[in-house]
Amino acid sequence: MKKDFPSIGAGIVLGLLIAWLAGLFAAPSTPAPAPSAATAPAPAASKPIVLAPASVKPAAPPVVAPPTAAPAPVTPAAPSTSGSPSAAQQAQFDQVRQQSRVKAITNNLRQLSTAAQQYMLDKGVTSAGYYDLVGTDTDNYIRNVSPVMGEDYTGIYITQQDTQIMIVTPDGTMVTYNM
Repeated sequence: MKKDFPSIGAGIVLGLLIAWLAGLFAAPSTPAPAPSAATAPAPAASKPIVLAPASVKPAAPPVVAPPTAAPAPVTPAAPSTSGSPSAAQQAQFDQVRQQSRVKAITNNLRQLSTAAQQYMLDKGVTSAGYYDLVGTDTDNYIRNVSPVMGEDYTGIYITQQDTQIMIVTPDGTMVTYNM
């Protein structure tokens, strides 16, 4: 009896697969046109035979609703002859670029603030400057701070009482980080 068990299971799986495939490839049911007196009735189409266990019912074909209204015609935008973005697109691009740069500068200030807090805690001092925090020596807390818009971080000096640090970029943008 144990030898027949795998073949029964394989038969059930094969039957389910055949039933599923028959449901996928069955012709969609569409209403037949009413026969006219001039035409002879068409012979009945034969249905495919599905070998499946009696307890398995094939899935019903999907119902597709007819469209309620014709889709609106799509008119393509006129192509730009210059190949450059419009003024509005350029302004939006510049705004996103500026926001990205400010975010990167804020991240640099966050790293400096965190390193300064750790430095003051480790060394028992009340202030930390850029050169105390940044460098390749083993006792430095940050390896490198890369300027984003030409800002100079070397003048940053953080004390325990500071709640905010700020830097001004060469173009006059002021970026602050609240500690």
